[in-house]
Amino acid sequence: YLATGQSIKFSLENWDVNSSYRIWVGIKAPMGSGQVDIGGRPVSISNTTDCFYEITSYGTQDNEQKTITFTIENTGENVISLTNVKLSGDAKFTVITGEDIVEP
Repeated sequence: YLATGQSIKFSLENWDVNSSYRIWVGIKAPMGSGQVDIGGRPVSISNTTDCFYEITSYGTQDNEQKTITFTIENTGENVISLTNVKLSGDAKFTVITGEDIVEP
């Protein structure tokens, strides 16, 4: 759960920017509506049940390190629930922990 102003950041290693990899995240607004910012783009959430949003193009890619990083921030007034992450593609992704993420 993310309260107003809280965010989560995660990165995936072995991301081939020239591939057809896709990533979706489950997001819901238990109070009926909400607003998130994903990679600098506002997204309105109006579902109380788990809905998946494709966020592939919202990530910051580092071609040299073969990583993609996603930041999701609750910019609304209601609690936001992040549920599941789904990936498509053949690669074996590794989630990079917060201590290992290097900020540009």
